[in-house]
Amino acid sequence: MSALRQARRANLDLFLLADHLHFEDPFRMDARGDERMRPYEVVLPDGWSHGTAREWNTAFPVCWQGPAQGWKIHVAAIPRTARAVLDAVVEHCVPRGVAFKYLRSELVLLVCGAKYASRSASGKFVTIYPRDEGELFAALDALQERIGGLAGPTILSDLRWQEGPLHVRYGGFVERWCDDEEGHRVHAIEAPDGSLVPDQRRPYVVIPEWVDVPGRLRLAEEGRAELAECEYTFDEALHFSNAGGVYRGRRRSDGLPVVLKEARPNAGLDGFGTDAVERLEREYQAHIALDGLHGVPALIDRFQLGGHVFLVSAYSDADTLQHWVAVHHPGVRAGFPADGAAVAVYRERALGILRSLTACVGALHASSWAHGDLHPGNVLVDAHGRLSIVDFELAAAAGSSVPVGLGCPGFARPRRGRDEPTGVDDDHYALGALALWLFLPIAIVLAFDPARAGQHIAWAQDTFDLPSHWRDLVERSYGLSAPSVPLEPLGPASLVQAVRASATPDRADRLFPGDVLLYLENGRQFAAGAAGVLWSLHQLGEDVPEAWVDWLASGARGIADPGLLSGQAGMALALGARGRVEEARALLAEAAERISTSDDATLYSGRAGVGLALIDAGAEGIDTAARLADGILDRRVAAAGTVTGAAAGLVDGWSGVAVFLTALAEATGDHRYLDQAQRCLARDLLVCSAGPDGALLVEERGVLYPYLAHGSAGIAVAGARLARAGRDALTASQVEGLVRALSPTIVIEPGVFDGRAGLMIALDQLQRAGVADTRAPIDMHARALDWHGVAYRDGVGVLGRGLSRVSMDYATGAAGVAAVLSSVATGRPAFPGLDLPRAGG
Repeated sequence: MSALRQARRANLDLFLLADHLHFEDPFRMDARGDERMRPYEVVLPDGWSHGTAREWNTAFPVCWQGPAQGWKIHVAAIPRTARAVLDAVVEHCVPRGVAFKYLRSELVLLVCGAKYASRSASGKFVTIYPRDEGELFAALDALQERIGGLAGPTILSDLRWQEGPLHVRYGGFVERWCDDEEGHRVHAIEAPDGSLVPDQRRPYVVIPEWVDVPGRLRLAEEGRAELAECEYTFDEALHFSNAGGVYRGRRRSDGLPVVLKEARPNAGLDGFGTDAVERLEREYQAHIALDGLHGVPALIDRFQLGGHVFLVSAYSDADTLQHWVAVHHPGVRAGFPADGAAVAVYRERALGILRSLTACVGALHASSWAHGDLHPGNVLVDAHGRLSIVDFELAAAAGSSVPVGLGCPGFARPRRGRDEPTGVDDDHYALGALALWLFLPIAIVLAFDPARAGQHIAWAQDTFDLPSHWRDLVERSYGLSAPSVPLEPLGPASLVQAVRASATPDRADRLFPGDVLLYLENGRQFAAGAAGVLWSLHQLGEDVPEAWVDWLASGARGIADPGLLSGQAGMALALGARGRVEEARALLAEAAERISTSDDATLYSGRAGVGLALIDAGAEGIDTAARLADGILDRRVAAAGTVTGAAAGLVDGWSGVAVFLTALAEATGDHRYLDQAQRCLARDLLVCSAGPDGALLVEERGVLYPYLAHGSAGIAVAGARLARAGRDALTASQVEGLVRALSPTIVIEPGVFDGRAGLMIALDQLQRAGVADTRAPIDMHARALDWHGVAYRDGVGVLGRGLSRVSMDYATGAAGVAAVLSSVATGRPAFPGLDLPRAGG
């Protein structure tokens, strides 16, 4: 899997800690006065090395000679036990020269144990690396005597040692990587034959088949497996979080269908450190008080199993409101709102749901209770439109105080203070947000810029012909009582103004705020870093301060990644565009040399991307680009009927390789590359499925993707590029399906890689290549982008990944959106290598 897709699985919560507006390196909080971010102090003697690897601090003897893999100890902790655990580990390990690492602060421990943190990693506070079984059991015995029984979550990937918090797992000690069977880049261990295989970090125990389990660990394994007989079956997992699972099952005695909600002790922590068990107890009390109330599932039982607590309630064959809207909203399909009948049907069904939801909430309030966490995932709708409300973890009775340590962005009421308890005002706010979200489901934008509520409300009311009482409900939530102030429109000029205002040339790690990629990889890259922003500003005809170009150039040679979107090749592209031709050539030559030994074919970080940059550099780069292409053809491109599990799309799929090979064919006149480009495109088409309206979408694990980086838009770009080169690589029905996939009115994110701007690039490429007339959906997207705008100083920004923070980068943020809006108007390329003239031009 490409580094891009690997980064998509990163723990975003770590990067939300330090700044409410941008993704930020969490460890810049050290100097900002949050006591919980103060690093845990460990004093090491001479001869020890103390390092930092983002959330971890490491402690190794300088001359440590340990194995590359083996049995390691994980020690679980919660904030109140962490210091005692760490002290015990230090006192045992340091005198004996045993290496270890630990989470660097209380706040990091909270985040890594939060409700939606990784279930396989949760609870791990300290990792100890014994050199052999003697050191393993010596540490377990000594630490058991000191800290055995201290509170800490069960680490699901490990064998628990006695009553905890000590756990043991076989795995890697050093960082090695390989691809798993689905093409994902994962941590690796070495098999007996010397090959690297996945080091499986699952939310359950996995021991490699060739590993002998020591006898004393087998006792732990057997003890973990001995669960009490349960009177309920667990037939299907409906949802998982670090707090526990939600399961569909039945009661053995009579077959009654039930829902079982699990709470793991000391896990699923909220912002106040409250664990899942305490929150489930609140939910239990709420169910008792609300028994028989309309819209509240009937409580059946509460029990413990394997140390976990379960709440059992009546099962309803229903789905979340979030899923209902994704399936039924007419705007998720092409052609909206032309079909007036579909709009009218949806309006009446959605208003009916809103009436039922309002009645349910009213009944709660009449019973002197507030739910406190209403959002689309906590409202269930069955096939007949009947509603129920679930998840009463934050529910509060009148006069009680439940501090809110969780909340769904966009539906959680803005709070005056961190300790302000939940109440009916939370439900009223959420009802209004849900009323608007039913018709325009991007509520999170208004959490960043409430002034745009009037704009969103006006569009929804005009488009769906909604009644005045609907508008009154929504306006009360957002506090709109006077006419809205005119808003700065989202356009290239206002986006550029925001980008300029965000620059931080005094920082060494980043020049502009962007996606977490700039912290996980580097801040100079094209996708999320400075190179993409400076290239975009050049495409827009904007003057750029020379100090910004110096900032990019100063660290470019120190970046080890050669990629176009991830590393040096993209930096060379940006420097060349800014007139630094010699620096760009030297950097590109270094990137070409580095990538020549790689089997990464992608446009993001591999041969295809570097090859495109070489072609862009002129005639001197074409021979080198051809050698990179030959390496792809020799090693990576199998028959079109072969599916490898690699992602499909422009950035991390075979469509990007097709674009490179097509460009190379045009540069060299060698049609062999066009033949191979068609085979690459055919490979991506193999993983497409038809949506309910005939849209052609990339399918992965049951999810359909229309986007540029990963999805249909990337396939459309490759097809358009081949068409301009004289190859009809797409059938008429495929083109029609792709255009439909690229034309929904409702798109959640605005950016280039996984959002609306990327769909516009693909539609524009189809238009310029003469493959399809796509002017209407391009214009629709350009207008709809205005919904995504958020005020940023004197300009307008957009929200990036997950609509979590404002981003200025190319891949997810303002720079990329500005480049695309300019491109569809002027014809300047909005993506490297896509400089097609209009058909017949």
